[in-house]
Amino acid sequence: MRDYENEVKDIYDDAAVINISSIIDDIWRCLARYWLSMLLVILSSAALVLSVAGFIYYPEYKATVTYMVNKTQDSSQNILMAKYLGTAFEETLTASGCGQDIAKALGVDSLDSVPAVITGYYVEGINMITIETVSDHYSVSQRAADAIKEIYPSYASDVVGNVDLKEVKNPMNEKEPITPYHAVYYGLIGGILGGFACVLFVVFYTASQKTVRSTEDIRRITNIPCLTQLPTILMKARSRRRNEMNLGKSRVGNEFQDLLNVVGFKLEHKKRDGDSKVFLVTSSGRNEGTTTIAAGLARGLAAIGRKVVLMDMNLHQKTNPDNYLVMQVNQAGIANYLAGDIEVKDILQEVDKNFFMIPAGTARDAIDKLLTKGDIPKLLQYLKEEEAFEYIIIDSPPVTLMNDGVIIGGYVDETIYVVKQGQSKMRSVEEGIDTLQSSGINILGYILNFAESGITGNGKYGKYSKYGYSKYDEYVGYENERY
Repeated sequence: MRDYENEVKDIYDDAAVINISSIIDDIWRCLARYWLSMLLVILSSAALVLSVAGFIYYPEYKATVTYMVNKTQDSSQNILMAKYLGTAFEETLTASGCGQDIAKALGVDSLDSVPAVITGYYVEGINMITIETVSDHYSVSQRAADAIKEIYPSYASDVVGNVDLKEVKNPMNEKEPITPYHAVYYGLIGGILGGFACVLFVVFYTASQKTVRSTEDIRRITNIPCLTQLPTILMKARSRRRNEMNLGKSRVGNEFQDLLNVVGFKLEHKKRDGDSKVFLVTSSGRNEGTTTIAAGLARGLAAIGRKVVLMDMNLHQKTNPDNYLVMQVNQAGIANYLAGDIEVKDILQEVDKNFFMIPAGTARDAIDKLLTKGDIPKLLQYLKEEEAFEYIIIDSPPVTLMNDGVIIGGYVDETIYVVKQGQSKMRSVEEGIDTLQSSGINILGYILNFAESGITGNGKYGKYSKYGYSKYDEYVGYENERY
């Protein structure tokens, strides 16, 4: 019983480690994929806060007048006089005419029109009072202070009697505003807000990931083997001329093609063990890389001397000159053959040495009707026997979106399932594999496309690539000696 509990605990611990690793990898991939966008968000947020702060900001300049109050020889009496003047300053300013005189000196009609705030207060414990003028213009605050120096002493004598106000020079009267514009501070606040928005995005991105993130995810839904993991690549630029046939030219890097050659090595083993010649390449959804992978497999096998034909069975897709397998606009192909309009020899085109292709063509009738007419087995038989093709690679539509893949799958020997990391939905992959298997279609394995190496190592392909390709080279050399 104890051993069983420990075994169950180990299973849950492993699951927790996998989940934590997946979350860490999701965060890492999110940062690796969107770091530039996040940086732009942070910089934009900082710039926005700086702009708003600059728009609403106005500086405040302060001028200070400080008086020492002397009425008698008794310092305590002088302190009381200073306290009284400070307490009564507002009333002196508004009720005695002092404020009106200051307003006239500044060239305005009333105290309320003075473009400055004037306050006075008693300095605790000493016989001093301080009068401050605050304005959004330095010159206004200084002019108000100068007016106070000339006008206030006489009004102070009216309040407490004859008093001596001796001005104390104040070093605080500077041209710098008392409310400076802190650009660094506002920029930092904006950057923090932008960073917080990025954190929310990363959290949302991680929480919403229901896609395949690693081979571990596939293992949880099926036991079919992983044939290889293909890295994210940048496709090489193609010619813009529509009628140029460039399928024979590699658009991918050496590492990508080397990894596809590993799959070709496995196809060679499969063919040597039996009579498997026809392979279907399909996926769960659009834009998951089936066409590039099918073309790469065909090119790799042709490079080692195998006669290969690549068939484009994406019959639903409209003719598009940007499609990787379209060599000419509105070109006749498989659909035209199935419709009875053309012979096989008229649609079979040589792309490169040992490398042939049959385009999709232009369908006139319902695709399902064409596929179920029974001409596909005749086509495959002709390619095997009359044209002596050693490999037939078929690129088909996604099995979860249309029935073409299932119909075609009934005529092939093995199927290669393409899964795109970060895009293929777990549910769609499971549904697609179940659909093929329940239809009696053999699945050789899956290829994890666009595999990015996570921070915990999930999605790493480097070591496997080196090992697999070295074995492939060894095997190819052996086969070339035999034939």
